[in-house]
Amino acid sequence: MGKASRGKWESRLKSALASKPVTPWYERNLFWAPITFAGGIVLTLIAAMKRDFRGWLFVAWLLTSISIWGFFRSLGSRSLRLSLQSGGMILTAVIFYAVYDWLTPAPSVPTSTAIFMECQMIGLPITILPRSKIHVVAINKKRMERENWGFFDIPNDTENEKTWPEKKTIDLSSKTKNFGVFGYKCEVSNHGLENIIYLEIPIDLWFDNIKKAIRYAPIVSSLDVAQRFSFYIVNDCPVNVSAAWQDSAKVQTLREPKTHAVPLRRKYRNPVEQIMMFFPSTVQWVREQPCE
Repeated sequence: MGKASRGKWESRLKSALASKPVTPWYERNLFWAPITFAGGIVLTLIAAMKRDFRGWLFVAWLLTSISIWGFFRSLGSRSLRLSLQSGGMILTAVIFYAVYDWLTPAPSVPTSTAIFMECQMIGLPITILPRSKIHVVAINKKRMERENWGFFDIPNDTENEKTWPEKKTIDLSSKTKNFGVFGYKCEVSNHGLENIIYLEIPIDLWFDNIKKAIRYAPIVSSLDVAQRFSFYIVNDCPVNVSAAWQDSAKVQTLREPKTHAVPLRRKYRNPVEQIMMFFPSTVQWVREQPCE
């Protein structure tokens, strides 16, 4: 090869090298590889110490956003590119957030709290001991739609036992062959290690064939360790009612003053144990409010 030809070839090579586009710094592997590696080390250490690896989803979203930006950067007009890039980043952000929320663990339940409850069917009347009172939930749809918590207390301020309802009310019920004379006695007990300063036990009630339930909440103001609290549930209106206790109750303790859910335990668990049925009552036992 002559000097002229060689010079010509070198000139063409230099021209080709000079015309080759230079990759911007933000697209070079020399920039992204160390940054990604360092970020991965830091995030892995944080996740391991906090025992929560969901933070990696944010990194995954950033990398996905870069890919979306690169995919659409040479497409159409500038406004179209921005619209597609923004839409893609927002869509992936929603998807990753949904995954983050799905992976969020349920709040831990304090193991020092153990609430048990048992219910059994009874027939009226109920005996009230001297200088005591009973707590009654009178099922009345109209009242429960207005006020969905609490008990109706029936006191006995005498030195002798007495029955509730009174004999004349029971006689009237017997004359009308009232199946609403049957109700339930429920007893809740604290088998845990902490005194309960607030206890809410939710129950769902379905009236006749209405599919939408009314959520009612008997509330116990306090329940110390190894103590029990009894209450009664009766139907106060001429309608069929079915009821179901929930699997959890809400409590407050001195250690955890914020209301939180705890399991509502039972000694014998079966598929129908927490379901109760109430026959229509032709007699209003409590008469706290008219049924209609």
